Amino acid sequence: MIAATVCPSDVPNCAGLLDVNLTLVVELGIFLVTVYILWRLIWRPIIETLEGRDRVLAAGEQAAAEAERRYNEGLAEVRATLDRARLEARDLVADSYRTAATAAEEVRSAAHAQARTATEAAIAEIRAESEAAVSSLRSEAHTLAVVAASRLLHTDLDQKRYAQLAARAVGE
Repeated sequence: MIAATVCPSDVPNCAGLLDVNLTLVVELGIFLVTVYILWRLIWRPIIETLEGRDRVLAAGEQAAAEAERRYNEGLAEVRATLDRARLEARDLVADSYRTAATAAEEVRSAAHAQARTATEAAIAEIRAESEAAVSSLRSEAHTLAVVAASRLLHTDLDQKRYAQLAARAVGE
């Protein structure tokens, strides 16, 4: 026996703090059995649950990383598609402006040509009308001259006789 404390001499079977006896061995056995039972019934299920959560969290983190990678790939693809669409839209707008300018120029040219044609037709019509008016005036003047000459000469002149008189007057 190892005694760490001094036992009074009058106390029989005095046990000190470090006295090893059968009670200590039994208590140690009960403690170890309790630890084993607690390990099997409480601690192991808790640790397995925690490890399962860790696995689920790791799988979730991996799935989140994969989803983020796919999101970034999709985002890059969408941005590339938008860039291509912007370029195509810019080209379409430029083509539309060119087409509109060409169409406007064609319409302007056609309008000028049509105006030129209408002007030329109007000028030709005015000349024809002018020539017709001059011809009509000549005919009227000729008729008036014949009427005036016949009144002066007090004879009826026909066109043939008037032409002879006119030729003779011009010849003199």
